[in-house]
Amino acid sequence: MKVANVGNDVAKRWFDICVLLDDQPHEKRFPNTPLGCVQCVDWLSSFGADKINVVLEPTGRYSELIANYLFKQQSITVYQAHPFRFDRFKNSLDFRIKADKKDAWALAVYAEERIGKKDKYPPTPYVPKSPVQKELRDIRVRLRSLYKRKSMLESQLESGFESKTIKADTESELAQIEQRIDGILDFAKGVIESDSRLSRDVELLDSIIGIGWKTALALVCLVDFRKFKSSRDLACFVGLSNRKKSSGTSIHGKDRISKAGDKYIRAALYFPAMTAMQFNPQLRDFARRLQSKGKLHPVIRTAVAHKLITTAWALIQNDTPYDAHYVRSAA
Repeated sequence: MKVANVGNDVAKRWFDICVLLDDQPHEKRFPNTPLGCVQCVDWLSSFGADKINVVLEPTGRYSELIANYLFKQQSITVYQAHPFRFDRFKNSLDFRIKADKKDAWALAVYAEERIGKKDKYPPTPYVPKSPVQKELRDIRVRLRSLYKRKSMLESQLESGFESKTIKADTESELAQIEQRIDGILDFAKGVIESDSRLSRDVELLDSIIGIGWKTALALVCLVDFRKFKSSRDLACFVGLSNRKKSSGTSIHGKDRISKAGDKYIRAALYFPAMTAMQFNPQLRDFARRLQSKGKLHPVIRTAVAHKLITTAWALIQNDTPYDAHYVRSAA
């Protein structure tokens, strides 16, 4: 069977295609338009391959047009490269320059080395977003923008103002931002209720002692829980996984969270973690054990937030409400 591995680097106005066939690269650029998609498929078909594997990076709306068009072709399988892992892979190729054509070539090499091989982290098969998922993405973008502005205003108020007029104006804007967030969450509630699975997800998260319905709603909007294969993957995405630094006998840095993920998700877990430390029996005992070991309050709060997000993933994966008296059985 003749297999062609293809890298697709997408920009706003065009996308670059690199076909690796018999270890020979073939490159071409097409406009990021419906006509460009047709021309791309015609060009790919000219190679006479029985199977075509196309790998692209998830670049939001820019990549959806070509990805959805390729997805509909019977002889073409579309994959998405994990941004962080692909970036590490690309660096291993000793790139000297940053260019779209070079990125397309790197994606083609990535496809050739990872697809169909015994790889721990193969590229993810592409699946078009449903109308509800697209609407949730818009909600996610808006919420992050509002949370960012809210955080900025709160920091300004915390640092203090000399002018009473400016302080009052800032407080007024903050109140408006909070009203907008509530309005977006109300709209999100209607969107989620139209999808039985997402509605069930909110119900499961709301069952966790410490997470209220508003936080559950925000988390379902901000996180696609089902796309993560493990709770560890989700913790890494949120930036709550530990980052260790040690080497030999002389370098032993303190363990810290990576903060590599979405800080607005971590912010959404701040008050639920505080509430869970007081009222959730399991997490209260967990926090006390950490306190007895001399851990500081911020460290304990972060650990509880980590427990909350990983518990949320487990409940959604198993479609099981939270049980405050659950005890893991010994292996």
